[in-house]
This record gives sequence, C-alpha cells and structure tokens, in this order.
Amino acid sequence: MLSGVVVLMVHSVSIKTRSFDRKTASRMAEVVMERMVLAKENDPVGFFGKTVYEKTVPETLDEFPGYSYLIVFNDYPCSFHSCVKVEVTVTWAGQTDQTIKLDRIFSRT
Repeated sequence: MLSGVVVLMVHSVSIKTRSFDRKTASRMAEVVMERMVLAKENDPVGFFGKTVYEKTVPETLDEFPGYSYLIVFNDYPCSFHSCVKVEVTVTWAGQTDQTIKLDRIFSRT
C-alpha cells in the first residue's frame, strides 16, 4: 500500500512539473507575441516586410531560461487588407523535447 502511495505522489509531482513547464512556455509565447503587436504598431513597414522580425534560428529570452522560440510569418488571405499570420513556436527540454505554438493574424489597416 505504501509503495502505491509513493508511486501516486511521484506521478502527481511529474504532472505538476509538466503543467508548470507548459504555463511558462505559454507565458513566453505571449511575451513574444506582444512584442510583435508592438512591432506592428511602431514599424508597420518592417513588420509587413516580414524578414525584419522573422526568427528562423532559435532565440532565447533571459527571463525564460531553458526555453527558446521561433517566429514565422506567412501570408494570410484577407478580403479587404493584406494580412499576415505570425506563428510563435516555443520549445523546451523536459523528459522529451516539448513544443507549443501560438499564432495570430495581423491585418494592415
């Protein structure tokens, strides 16, 4: 019985750690995406030119050690403006490499 409780506790801690890792990765993706929102507002020509802000080599942020991100821009069909879909991919190492993606569509107004 005692060994069953220990196994359950270890499994529970493992789940909490993975959940914390995903939450941290989600926060990082949100921070990076907010930077893209600011870039669109402050430098729309560079932003919609795509190559200025696209990151195809993993980048890191000091406040998220052990996590890295990529930013990919893709044209997105819109009926009234030119649009771009920005995809932020965050990766981190756990028991296996983990990844989350956050995307957002921006339109040129």
